[in-house]
Amino acid sequence: ATGVAPVTQAAISILPPEELWDQIQAIRCQYDKSYSRWDPHINLLWPFLPSGYFGQAQELITANTAFQKIQRFRVRLETFAYAPGSKYLHLVVTVVSDITQARGKKKSPVVTPESPLESLHKVLGSIFPSCISSSKQASKPSSFSPHMTVGQLSQDQIKEKCAEFQATWEPLEFEVNQIYLMSRKTDSEKMKVLATIPLGGY
Repeated sequence: ATGVAPVTQAAISILPPEELWDQIQAIRCQYDKSYSRWDPHINLLWPFLPSGYFGQAQELITANTAFQKIQRFRVRLETFAYAPGSKYLHLVVTVVSDITQARGKKKSPVVTPESPLESLHKVLGSIFPSCISSSKQASKPSSFSPHMTVGQLSQDQIKEKCAEFQATWEPLEFEVNQIYLMSRKTDSEKMKVLATIPLGGY
């Protein structure tokens, strides 16, 4: 399975719980061309192996000792950003350092120096190297920047809209306790969850 060519109709992703979707979807329904084809998501590997290999992929992931060590963690969606010259507006995904702290008193979250989200991406990339080499990160494999795309805007709009959304945004936070293997038959269809794999401690 590790030598199979990845396809754009499959991905390994993180999905926020549906009760947090409203704020995200209010923006995406107007500005994201993928609104009808993807639910709110954070991609870990895309493209990924065809769905016919998901069974083998699950076995490879769950048997990997490095993956087994990755514990559940919390992430926060608070800041809008875009790369210079890019049309893609996204929410930056920040990892909250301590799951017990995050559940306790309401404080400003502390960011971990070594993100479990980056570790998760690195481990999955080591299991499925063809998915890294065929992605947009191939030229900069160490430049994984976890994000959630919320729209595509023209250069004369994106700065203004970024500030507008930021001004009224209520930060969202949720626990990542599993990853999702997603697929669709064609690029025009909606991505569907076909399998889930729990993280450690869950």
